[in-house]
Amino acid sequence: MIDQKLIIVFYLMSLVVLINTCSETSTNNSSLFANYTPYEWETDIPQNHGFDPEKLELAVGEALLKEYIHSLLIVKDGKLVLEEYFDGYEMEEPHIVRSVSKSFLSVLVGFALVDGSIKSLDDSIHSYIPDLLTDESNTKLKKITIRNLLEMKAGIKRDHEFYMEVVNSSNWINTILEEDLVCDPGAEYHYSTASTHLLAVVLSRAIDGDLEEYLYEKLLDPMNIEIAEWEKDPQGNYFGGNNMHFVPRDLALFGQVVLDNGSLNGEQIISAEWLEKSFVNSRNEKNLTWGELNNIGYGYLWWLGELGGYNVRMAIGHGGQFIIIFPEFRLVIVTTSEAYIYWDKADQQERGVLKLVHDFIIPALK
Repeated sequence: MIDQKLIIVFYLMSLVVLINTCSETSTNNSSLFANYTPYEWETDIPQNHGFDPEKLELAVGEALLKEYIHSLLIVKDGKLVLEEYFDGYEMEEPHIVRSVSKSFLSVLVGFALVDGSIKSLDDSIHSYIPDLLTDESNTKLKKITIRNLLEMKAGIKRDHEFYMEVVNSSNWINTILEEDLVCDPGAEYHYSTASTHLLAVVLSRAIDGDLEEYLYEKLLDPMNIEIAEWEKDPQGNYFGGNNMHFVPRDLALFGQVVLDNGSLNGEQIISAEWLEKSFVNSRNEKNLTWGELNNIGYGYLWWLGELGGYNVRMAIGHGGQFIIIFPEFRLVIVTTSEAYIYWDKADQQERGVLKLVHDFIIPALK
């Protein structure tokens, strides 16, 4: 018989190698949130909000069987009707949310537009970072607008082609700006975290301040929630559109505020007009599908589509980090999942979460 201790040691060594070779490195945030209490949701039983509790229990069982899901929360009609944690995770434990961070960044751009820090989404980024885009810079780069970055149409290479090159470099922004564009700005959709990192640097210049402090001032403090961590590049720029750390309950609150057109307890936190514009599909492709998601679109760093025949607005992060908003049902679903994995595995997990929602949660609604 193989020595079980050797198996455990081998597993742990393999895990270390995997984490170190994946897109980002893991961070233990438990000490950062030792005294933090997540948002105090008003809870209720699911049957009071149109759910069949037995069918919903099947959804919980399916989430448990998938093994990679760390949390599953359902908010219906503004009440937390289901909250489950798996694999040893707890309510107070912050989780890396990967590209769910992009939707937070989108809201920050909206704040900057409303308060005048950004004059227009059609401003060239050159006007905000003239020291980074010099006379010798590629002229195409100077044509990139803030809108291009929000819509993933800057012409910067896709994540699969460019992400690792950027995050493994000693200067992320220089690496991004030194790379030739793959098309003219505004011409094509290319999902690119390099684009959102550039957007974060532009935004920090526009507000002339610390981006995390701005996040707290404009969004987190009004919602009375916190961010455990927001990773930075080697130059100290916050990682634009990636690697924020939140507890799932607070993610659900963000989703609820967005569902309620930017308001919380009668206070308008996010501009309703900005949110309305954020959910306008800017992609030109038609009939796009991905697993159970149909008619895929993209707004201002938000995913759009149809799930089970119903319109959804989503923040999606690598490996299965989701905020899924069903406006028709006044429903918000949050999942967190294993995040330190390769692209193909991440895609499988993300499809798995969508299938869980499609096959088990939607049918549980009476």
